[in-house]
Amino acid sequence: MLNSVLRTSLSGLNAAGIAIRTSANNLANAQTDGFQASSVVFAEQTPGRLNSESQAAGGGVQVASIDRNQTGGAIVLDRDPLQMAIEGNAFFALLAEDGQRVYTQNVRLGIDADGQLVDRKGARVLG
Repeated sequence: MLNSVLRTSLSGLNAAGIAIRTSANNLANAQTDGFQASSVVFAEQTPGRLNSESQAAGGGVQVASIDRNQTGGAIVLDRDPLQMAIEGNAFFALLAEDGQRVYTQNVRLGIDADGQLVDRKGARVLG
């Protein structure tokens, strides 16, 4: 029985630790352009049995998922004609220098030597 109680308590501590790390990450990046905060979703663990008389003990808690907030943040206007923002659940498609297609909602654009629209790292904007 003591084992079950310790396991249940430990599951709560582990889940709380993940929630604290997620909150700390949200706070540390709150002023980062394009950052999307995350939230932790908890779920109940299946209860264990204390004895053969089918007395249930709480199973504890587990992290079911860490969900990213997909809602858009505030759009801030500036004087840069190449600064772009996307509203809603959409992404800019970029072609990185290594040939990989990447997607982002945070992009500061410029024009490269070939006249192509690129981000700060030189990835070409596809759409």
